[in-house]
Amino acid sequence: MTADFLGIRLFLPKGPVELSKGDPRPCPQCGSSEIKLGHLGKRRFLAAIEPWHGNQLVVYTEAGGQWKRHVLEDGMVNGHALAVGDLNGDGNDEIVTGFRGQGFQLYLFTPDDESGERWTRHILDAGGIAAADCKIADFAGDGRMSIACVGASTGNLKLYTPQ
Repeated sequence: MTADFLGIRLFLPKGPVELSKGDPRPCPQCGSSEIKLGHLGKRRFLAAIEPWHGNQLVVYTEAGGQWKRHVLEDGMVNGHALAVGDLNGDGNDEIVTGFRGQGFQLYLFTPDDESGERWTRHILDAGGIAAADCKIADFAGDGRMSIACVGASTGNLKLYTPQ
């Protein structure tokens, strides 16, 4: 799967299949940037930053073979960090996203239901990291998922552990 100015495409042996055009605005405010696959129970979703290093966090939910676009956030400046994982062990993935532009913040989005259409935004870090990338894993080896993020202009690395 890839994301670029053309949108989101899945590469198969028979060739690429378009899943979405991404942000529908004219280029250069078009397409998608980072993309991750997540799960809400057995249901799949796609999380993307749109357009390329853009201002939106978007979730795509699958219905009838089509991917429906839901904009969760549109106030990021130079969005870049995106990670998806089950942080609380409930079988539903959360989304971590951040931006490196002015007023940089790091957000955690939790699903409000298993449809993937409604989410709640939580501020994970207000101004402490200009997140360029994040990963979700069991970094401490204790069976609990944590979030590690690297900052671009802030030049830092932060580990966010469960409370």
